[in-house]
Amino acid sequence: MVLHALEETKSVTFIVFSLLLVYIPTSLAAPAEEVSAEHKEYNSNYPLTPPEPTENGIRYRIGLIHDGDLTNKVSNGTWESQLKTGYLEWRPTAGKAGEVVFEWDEGEPVKFTSHFGYEGRGMEL
Repeated sequence: MVLHALEETKSVTFIVFSLLLVYIPTSLAAPAEEVSAEHKEYNSNYPLTPPEPTENGIRYRIGLIHDGDLTNKVSNGTWESQLKTGYLEWRPTAGKAGEVVFEWDEGEPVKFTSHFGYEGRGMEL
């Protein structure tokens, strides 16, 4: 149980930092001195949903996939993973370093199975 919680914590931490690196809006970054006129400000293909401004910061629609490698084996050759959806809100002015808040959609995570794994470690997503 502790190992499962540790893996989930590592997954959430990795996703939070990845999202912050990818999604921090350019308006909050230092101004660029030499920006080409051909530079695109927003990639309309990604993210699939645009960030939403909130009273405290910026909110992003996210999906979190739990792929526990060895712990997600359901039966011989069958692996199960879960998808949980919700929102991540970045509040840059909260406290010294800002704050990240998760708001999960109601209901249980979506479970899906596969028979494709790599070296017995679990579902390859």
